[in-house]
Amino acid sequence: MDTNTIARNAIRIWQLMNDGTTWCYNKLKQVSKLSDREINAALGWLAREDTLEIVPNPSTNEDAYKVRHFWGMAGF
Repeated sequence: MDTNTIARNAIRIWQLMNDGTTWCYNKLKQVSKLSDREINAALGWLAREDTLEIVPNPSTNEDAYKVRHFWGMAGF
């Protein structure tokens, strides 16, 4: 996997998550149709860009994810 593929997958994940809600890993996997490896690389890319907020869920011991800077698309 090269950086162009990771960047494209990161954009795809960001577009899905840009609805202002929090996403669990399994929902991202189901909706994006990406492999675990592709999702993890894309999430890492977004986290490195400080675009992703990682929200711990103590009751399930799983993290959830949301876009740090939500860009509402109303009016477009």
